[in-house]
Amino acid sequence: DTEILDMESAIAIRQTAIRAAASGGEVVGPAAEAELLALTTEQVRLRDERITLDSMVGRPLPPSDPHSHLRHRRRPVPAEERSRRRVLAIWSAISTPLVLLWLTLLVLPLGGSVIGLSAAALLVMCAIEAIARRQLARFLVALVVVVIATVAIAAVALALIADWRRASGLLLVGAAVVLLVLNLVELRRD
Repeated sequence: DTEILDMESAIAIRQTAIRAAASGGEVVGPAAEAELLALTTEQVRLRDERITLDSMVGRPLPPSDPHSHLRHRRRPVPAEERSRRRVLAIWSAISTPLVLLWLTLLVLPLGGSVIGLSAAALLVMCAIEAIARRQLARFLVALVVVVIATVAIAAVALALIADWRRASGLLLVGAAVVLLVLNLVELRRD
């Protein structure tokens, strides 16, 4: 109410000044008219807000979902069916000894390609774990990402060894492009 009264007095003062200037033969500029229009617009907004507030005084608050403020609500993991729990229990009993056997492959000098054999064993164990937990698609996506990242890192390392100046320049250009894209995306959000 006080803001509305202050706005009315400011409008009255501005109108009186414009009328006095016009009656004195002065040309009233568009800036003075724009200022009066802005004050009048603000007065109308304040009155509308006052009407809205008056209408809400007697009403109870609308019921709302207690989780509506959460963007990504975590829900409890559903209870697994009995056969699935059994599969997970069996895998948990077998997986730890398998990991120890895998570590044995790394420690003992068995000859051959120990690194290749170890990588294959680790990949098989992770795949079995993903199948047991019904996360095979997520595992395959993660595997593809790791392979692509490994290839990219190896390519960058080889390029740095071959011609470090050109490779460094290309890396800086790539970083600049990535930063530009991220900054433009951020600007679109604002």
